[in-house]
Amino acid sequence: MRFVFQGANGASGPIVRVDNAAGSVVLATNINGLTISYLDMSGNAATAATAERVNIDVRVDLPAEPGQPASVVRLVSDVAFRNGPITLKQF
Repeated sequence: MRFVFQGANGASGPIVRVDNAAGSVVLATNINGLTISYLDMSGNAATAATAERVNIDVRVDLPAEPGQPASVVRLVSDVAFRNGPITLKQF
């Protein structure tokens, strides 16, 4: 399974979950930015093979609506891997 952001050249697009067995599922639309960062336990950049956690940052630029100004909404989540090298040593 993999996750794909289908925005191109600064345009908004969907985030899609692609599973070879089950096909594709749109998880969110009108996404303006997606950043995935692999981190060690101290918060420093790491490779996917050595990461202990991942930081996911999603940005949506909302247009102005009647009575509502334009705004930017961000969802930031930091997830620790339960099977990361250091995490495994703690249990």
